[in-house]
Amino acid sequence: MKFGYKAKLELYVAACIFLIGVFFLYQASKIGPALHDVVGPRALPLTLAVLLLVGSLSILARALLGYEGKIQEEYGFQTSDIKRIFAVIASGAVYVVTFWAFGYFVSTCVAVGLIAVSFGHRKIWKILLFSLFAGIVYQFIFMGMMGLYDPAGKVIDFRDYTNWIIGVQ
Repeated sequence: MKFGYKAKLELYVAACIFLIGVFFLYQASKIGPALHDVVGPRALPLTLAVLLLVGSLSILARALLGYEGKIQEEYGFQTSDIKRIFAVIASGAVYVVTFWAFGYFVSTCVAVGLIAVSFGHRKIWKILLFSLFAGIVYQFIFMGMMGLYDPAGKVIDFRDYTNWIIGVQ
């Protein structure tokens, strides 16, 4: 069976999404003791993991069955440059390091800013404003609404400065 460019790309995407889904499934299975409630702390992570697995299988099926469609202009990595790809990967690595050092809020702001720069944004005030907005929104959703644990940064703990976002005094 011979695959064209788009089918090969979708096979790689399906494999990556599948591996991420398996990783999420494993991590979600490690969340706290199982509760007898219908919806517990594992519900959302398990749902996301299953959706990633189902999505990867649907992409795989489309590619194998030849339903990947026509290539649109600038699809995939045909016109992308390697510097941008590595910049996004590096943003993820910086996210992990800043998460360990300063916690969730700071790492989200820094990573969003780096990704904005890697995609060509140059107005510093827009980058800072958007990064701060994204950090506040993510903090509110994940720590405030979902009640996820916000670990302390090992270098500086910023939770005393960000608890207002989730309504903690």
